Amino acid sequence: MLYGPDGKMLAPSFNRMKFRYPVEKPWKVPMPDASGIEEYERRREKALDKNAFDHVHLQWFADGLFYNDLREPFISSDQNAAGTIITTDKPLALAASFPVLGGQYWARPGKKLKIRMFGRETTDGTAGNVTLDIYYGSGAAANGTILQASAAVAHQISRTNDVWWLELYIHCRATGSSGTLFVNGIYFASVTLVLSTVGPVFIPATAPAVSGAIDLTAANIISPQIKQSGAGSWNATVHDLEVISMN
Repeated sequence: MLYGPDGKMLAPSFNRMKFRYPVEKPWKVPMPDASGIEEYERRREKALDKNAFDHVHLQWFADGLFYNDLREPFISSDQNAAGTIITTDKPLALAASFPVLGGQYWARPGKKLKIRMFGRETTDGTAGNVTLDIYYGSGAAANGTILQASAAVAHQISRTNDVWWLELYIHCRATGSSGTLFVNGIYFASVTLVLSTVGPVFIPATAPAVSGAIDLTAANIISPQIKQSGAGSWNATVHDLEVISMN
């Protein structure tokens, strides 16, 4: 039998090898008293209780089993999908560069994606405004439903390779064949391309609203697209693209 420092017999369920001491040489630490053993057994039983772990211990580590997932494919070269920007929408990046989401991807309200693009733009001497439209569709030019759009923003003429950065958040508000998505984002550009008096450009510029009813059971993607109001020969190139599942 084992006895504590007070001379009392220890509970037979106590296993000294399982009692973890936060010291370098546990064999030099006196045996715990009965109250210490009871506390150890209480904590051990709680840890082994599935319901106690799920509802108590799990909350110590996270709000839920959610994580950010950077999705493939990853682009390995610059993309000039839009080519010459015209008065109708063209995708900034190739549809093949966007992850395959498949049907039923937006399976629960709150499901969220983040899209980040970094690129450059060149303008000639003809004045014009640029609009960014965020589509839910195949990823082809002007295909699908516009979920949200920026205002038409004046860009400076005769600029060469000025940089820009686009960040979007898309989350599901309702699921199914008549589902809805909510989009918000921001477009930053070099002050030599978009003057500080009109930038940064928010998406939307005013009155944020959920999309109209769309079929979220379809195997569509989110496609940021660009158009301009003028007749100039403007060009946009994407250098970096990230699509991240937020949960």
